[in-house]
Amino acid sequence: MSGSGSAAVYTWDGGGGNNNWSTAGNWVGDTAPVASTTNDLTFSGNTRLSPTVNSGSTYVLSSLTFSADAGLFTIAGGNGSSKIQLGSITNSSSNRQTIGNASSSPILEFTTGGSINTGTSGLLIRSVMQGSGNISKTGSGTLEITNSSLSNTYSGTITTSNGTLLLGASLPNGNVVVDGGATLNTGNAASVSINDLSVTGTLQPGNAVNFGSIEVGGNLTLNSSATSSMAIGESNFDSVSVLGNTIFGGALVIDMEFEPTSFNANLNGDFWNLFSVDTNALTGDFTSVTMTGTYGTVSFSKISADSWQSTYLGNGRQFEFFTSGPRAGVLYAVPEPSTIVFAGIGIAMFGWSSWTRRRAQARRKMIEASIA
Repeated sequence: MSGSGSAAVYTWDGGGGNNNWSTAGNWVGDTAPVASTTNDLTFSGNTRLSPTVNSGSTYVLSSLTFSADAGLFTIAGGNGSSKIQLGSITNSSSNRQTIGNASSSPILEFTTGGSINTGTSGLLIRSVMQGSGNISKTGSGTLEITNSSLSNTYSGTITTSNGTLLLGASLPNGNVVVDGGATLNTGNAASVSINDLSVTGTLQPGNAVNFGSIEVGGNLTLNSSATSSMAIGESNFDSVSVLGNTIFGGALVIDMEFEPTSFNANLNGDFWNLFSVDTNALTGDFTSVTMTGTYGTVSFSKISADSWQSTYLGNGRQFEFFTSGPRAGVLYAVPEPSTIVFAGIGIAMFGWSSWTRRRAQARRKMIEASIA
């Protein structure tokens, strides 16, 4: 143990007879960190990979670091009866590290501004998150928050500067900022909720395997450099619902992963409510709309103040996406406009032909009557 500023520094070697943080033999120098005082903790090596925060204890950590030689650690602790007040977490190892497990998870409380550096390997949080301190997520690895069965009261802002924030649990009071080069998705969670969401990077509610839904209880801002990637399957699709204000912006990419069956000119065919928003609190527009997947790469053009329309896909197939008005946020399967025009001309021609035949028949009868 050595000092660093006001924090005492301890390095885990797992040499004790159990996994407890309070066991002196688990730390270099056989001196354990003291609960309720400020500490810097480093976990290294491959011995006792489930360090456990003693039930009823609260540890104040200026930093928690997994060193370059750290094995696959899982930080455990009594559910609801042990707590870690955190400043920063850094993963310098080649292994994804985990805080909390299915049966034993210490509460994580962010009381002041802090950071989470996932490194390249990532970090999994399965603990309850509390506090109002803002968190800066750095590192190219994934920060996964997946304590879906627990109630998070965290009310700060998580700013993801790069890598991926995989939000598999709700932070109903927390805010998320996704910077350029970073991505937000929901992983394996069907639906999650957050407060405010601002995106400059990539918004991708689902992933390659599962569709996802994000409920924004506050405001949604899609900035001009953002990419919103929304996937549609045969039985489900990605979606975002917003209770507050919405600003559309950036690129919208729609991944159509199946062949719709109903293309209807009256908008009564297949449709997908990708964004559920208060149209009275909606401003902005996407700078581009593109579809990928089943039809290859399909471009959309702005055809009115309210909507974007895809290129014609053949066989009376086309798509239209609305960005304002009562249908804002909805993608519709519609027939190509000329199909509707030609159908109207066909109906008109059929009517003209029928009227002509009736007139000719009446004239013939008049002639036959005069001869008789």
